[in-house]
Amino acid sequence: MTTVAPEAPEQAGQEKADKYILRFENPGHRARLKAQAAIEKRTLNKQILILIEAGERALQQPRQPAQQTSAQAPAAQSAE
Repeated sequence: MTTVAPEAPEQAGQEKADKYILRFENPGHRARLKAQAAIEKRTLNKQILILIEAGERALQQPRQPAQQTSAQAPAAQSAE
């Protein structure tokens, strides 16, 4: 007779959490995010979620027309 050890209970609230494997394309990106998370006293996962949420909020804001800088503005015609 074989016995099966019970599975470890999931962390509270994590039973139905969506999971996604993230691949960092640029070298050092993970390290930069992890350093930023440490400064904010967050886990890397929480830092990534906060950045995703901030990006989502930014996309929901109505876009303002870009302001022209003086370098981009057309040259004024001088009256002679």
